[in-house]
Amino acid sequence: MTFDDWFVKSSIPDSMKHDLFDCWFQALVSRDPEVSELRQQLQEVCNSIGSSEYMDPPDGGSVTVAEQVSRMREERDQLRQHVYDVKNDAADLTQILVKQQQERYQLRQQVTMLRDAGSYLLKDVGEDSSMPGAVDMRLAISATDTTTRLPNA
Repeated sequence: MTFDDWFVKSSIPDSMKHDLFDCWFQALVSRDPEVSELRQQLQEVCNSIGSSEYMDPPDGGSVTVAEQVSRMREERDQLRQHVYDVKNDAADLTQILVKQQQERYQLRQQVTMLRDAGSYLLKDVGEDSSMPGAVDMRLAISATDTTTRLPNA
């Protein structure tokens, strides 16, 4: 008969079996320094986890340290993927912003060219001129939005 068989079939009350097992296990562990060191490392890992966030499954109970570490690794991988996605989105947005700024700059250059062309055309026209379209041209030149156009005369 093995110890396990004897332990299960013995007439020792269950409340005492737990204490007896703990004593037997402590005696076994104290005899083997490698087991003692591994238990200490396991305890340090458990202490490092810090919270019960990874300990309790949705259905209750407890999970092994290996399962807790696995859950942490899974969450870390998800967070890394999220950071990667955010960085890619930021790079895409930066490219869009640069393109829009370039387009705005080009539009401003076009507006400036149109103003200069309009000013050149009107330099000989006086303020009180009755020339058809002169006032409309002055208004077009003074506009600052990107829709500035010389009017069709």
